Amino acid sequence: MDNFIKSLPPLATLRPFEAAARLESFSRAADELHLTQAAISRQIRALEEDLGVMLFERRNRSVFLTREGREFGRTVSQALESIATGLRRCVATRMKSAS
Repeated sequence: MDNFIKSLPPLATLRPFEAAARLESFSRAADELHLTQAAISRQIRALEEDLGVMLFERRNRSVFLTREGREFGRTVSQALESIATGLRRCVATRMKSAS
């Protein structure tokens, strides 16, 4: 396995983080992903522990991205968009080949 893959956080934590970062809400991320708010919170806490950095500041039932959280959020969003674009291209190519 390549070293860069070993250094990645658990990929299952990235979608909840991206949604929470984009929406600036664990509850709205939970609604979007059809999960509970507690599940989103656990995934993000696990990601923060894995990275060793706080991504959100939690205050009075609200969450705010830290500087590191904003930076990582942009990176994750771009990476997921790149994956989605690649998938659309693969599907389009497959559809053209099937015609």
